[in-house]
Amino acid sequence: MVDVIVDTSVIIEKIRTNRGLFDKLIDKAKKGKVGLYTSAVVITELWMGQGMKYKESVMGVEDLLESMRTITIDREIGKKAGELIRGKQVEGFDALIAASALVLKFKLATLNVKHFKKIKGLKLYNS
Repeated sequence: MVDVIVDTSVIIEKIRTNRGLFDKLIDKAKKGKVGLYTSAVVITELWMGQGMKYKESVMGVEDLLESMRTITIDREIGKKAGELIRGKQVEGFDALIAASALVLKFKLATLNVKHFKKIKGLKLYNS
């Protein structure tokens, strides 16, 4: 089994198009091929969106989040994120998401490959 952190871009694609990589991941999770996780940072990014002012949007996103376990940011992940930012490999929230994948040795499922391509050792999930 491969453990995968699902990035914000994958969830947003699902919300906007009702298809995409998220559905493929869910299918593989049901077959026991992947373990699905997301980060507390991804949840922050989702809740920053204007659509989250509406109860219907909140309920829809909550349903999607139910299919994944949530990774919290601990000291080790925070330190790794700081190293990534200091090394100019990635910026902002993406540093915390990438650091989570690196520290936990998970793959990252993202549609924003360009945000993460400079990060040494980060393994991206390819469906």
